[in-house]
Amino acid sequence: MPDDARNQWIQDLVSIAPEWFENDPRTPISLFSIECDRGWAHLIRAILETGKWRKRQWDDSYKYWSEQSEEDKRKYPTSYERRKQEFDKTQHQNPFNNIHIVQVKEKFGGLRFYFSGGDESFHDFVHAVEHISHYVCEQCGAPGRCRESLPWVLSLCDTHLTNHLAEMGWTKEDFVESEARLDEERKDDL
Repeated sequence: MPDDARNQWIQDLVSIAPEWFENDPRTPISLFSIECDRGWAHLIRAILETGKWRKRQWDDSYKYWSEQSEEDKRKYPTSYERRKQEFDKTQHQNPFNNIHIVQVKEKFGGLRFYFSGGDESFHDFVHAVEHISHYVCEQCGAPGRCRESLPWVLSLCDTHLTNHLAEMGWTKEDFVESEARLDEERKDDL
């Protein structure tokens, strides 16, 4: 992929939440940018947009409590006060205000999205997307699977697997043989 096309899809992703990308020149995201192919751009976009949505939810909740009318306070004083107190304890520390993306890359055939901030459910969401990436071709975004018997573990669709094998000088038979060896090694480990 030409550098201009690569730079464009990366810039498009960064523009979703530019404040989350580390400005420290020593961090991997600053040094290397996003270190995977375009096929996972939609997965990275899902993470970024979900994080932005969760931040807006948090901000809207605070706005709601801040603008609560006096009439509602009179109608439901106990419920309102209890919920407001619980909310006030946590609101001043919106976990989505301090998200810092440290690194986004491919590792062992899967997407890795290293960051700080957010809440537990957002971390769970990111882990789920990382898991899904093993079933998505890193190069084109089509359904694929993690190809562990290659010299470098990659998640590829059948088309990109064939292209990759040709680039390595492997035949389909070489790949099938390598898969069989890997399966044997796994059986021996059990």
